Amino acid sequence: MNFTPMKRISTLLLCLLTLQVWAQSDSKKYLLVLDIQNHFTSSIFPKDEERTSFIETINSVIANTNPANVIYVESISAQLSLTLKGPKVIFPYDLHLDERLRKVNRNFIVKNRPNVFSEEDMIDFATKNNATDFVIIGLAAEHCVLQSALGGQKRGYNITVIPEAVAGTTPEDKQKALKEIREMGISIVHIDEFL
Repeated sequence: MNFTPMKRISTLLLCLLTLQVWAQSDSKKYLLVLDIQNHFTSSIFPKDEERTSFIETINSVIANTNPANVIYVESISAQLSLTLKGPKVIFPYDLHLDERLRKVNRNFIVKNRPNVFSEEDMIDFATKNNATDFVIIGLAAEHCVLQSALGGQKRGYNITVIPEAVAGTTPEDKQKALKEIREMGISIVHIDEFL
């Protein structure tokens, strides 16, 4: 096969255009890192080695995502306490992000419900950034991951879940949640396909 210089240039331009379109479509995928907070990671993974291994998996997904497209989601758990001095709001758990979590930006969303897509800040972020595709990782599969996946789908977003980067309170809870996610037509992509 003999390519003339014009055919070579045309082929090169077509390849570059294809790569640019692919990169632009991928740039609208946002990674939601749900609830990788001290209280939750230590509750689900009482052994430090297991917790470290899970967080390393989370970090590998973050490392393979455009840093601008990573969103850290934190749960808050405030309780009203009645004291002799009057009512007081207390935070009974250590809900700081796990110190081993890779932080690549300052995109933080605080939620007080399991479904992050029920938070106005999340919807504002998605609208402002023209975000339509979200990849969900984090905790806990049967609670916040499931509710956020269903909530995002209901709002019309394309949702993907990476099962290796999701944990449930128990392995059985995780499997039930993933089954429900799959049955609702939400995409499940294994980590080796994502990385």
